[in-house]
Amino acid sequence: MLAGHLLAPSGSASLLRRLLVVGQCMTSVLHAAELLACARTDGERGVVEGLLKGLKVVGLNGRYAVTMARLRATTMPGGRSSTGAKFDTEAVALAALAIESKLVIVTERLVLPLSDIAGLRVLSASALERESDEGLRRAVLDGTR
Repeated sequence: MLAGHLLAPSGSASLLRRLLVVGQCMTSVLHAAELLACARTDGERGVVEGLLKGLKVVGLNGRYAVTMARLRATTMPGGRSSTGAKFDTEAVALAALAIESKLVIVTERLVLPLSDIAGLRVLSASALERESDEGLRRAVLDGTR
């Protein structure tokens, strides 16, 4: 979703812009590092850094280790979700962060593996993009569409 915002035409209503109207948006330190690593020039890095300054970048806390271990042992046996999607350390860490912090995850890439996890709200970025502003607000804040 963040990459989509960076690649959107200037001034367009990207999903991130629309979500910022609904409430505060956050990203993980893992995604921030991934975006910065993809930047090829100083100019691109500056754009990414500018984006990150407007978001809260959430780090990983040691208390998430207990949740990560529980998720791996109970929800993710064999390293795959019920849909067959593969779990990696990033997915497990993001799930634990969101569960412990009571956050909603808006993603496209991780919808399938994370959607099986009890207590975790995962919303598809592509589905949200098709929502009206009111539908977007309801989906994020109320969990309804």
